[in-house]
Amino acid sequence: IQAVNSFTGADVLVSHDPHTIKLLADQLWLVTKGKCIPFDGDIDDYRDTVLRNESKAGPAADPDKPPQSRKRGNTDQKVKRRERAQAREETSHLRTFRNQCENRMDTLNKKIRTLEMHLGRPETYESSTADMLALSKELSSARKNLKKEEMLWLETEEALSSSTIVTKKNAEHDS
Repeated sequence: IQAVNSFTGADVLVSHDPHTIKLLADQLWLVTKGKCIPFDGDIDDYRDTVLRNESKAGPAADPDKPPQSRKRGNTDQKVKRRERAQAREETSHLRTFRNQCENRMDTLNKKIRTLEMHLGRPETYESSTADMLALSKELSSARKNLKKEEMLWLETEEALSSSTIVTKKNAEHDS
């Protein structure tokens, strides 16, 4: 769920799990009568509409309209969805930077393993001392760079975490 919420592109989610939909959906679309139309409401509104339609013996209620009693809740839900989308947008640069750090750390880890493998071979020590020293210096440099990347990654994760906490606190305060 966290990965999907942190994704900055568009997602299409098909689910019958209301909990998952509540956590992930910014907008609901109703597929009915051969059409796909935006549903003005949240998953609770949709459930109420379906239950209302099933309980009525007369003509079915319009599923495209949310129940009137929840109209205020719909507006609040829309505002909350917009705020979550804005928070994701505001932190997208942090997620991008974190992903770049992870890629650089992967590259450095591969380089370190390769250098350690070369330094672990007996023939490395049979060649010139300059080659062995160059490999050792390169390994030391790669390890230092890895530590720097790890620190950048941790700082970025902390910034993302504090942004998430602030957003959640604001949402709780607004409730």
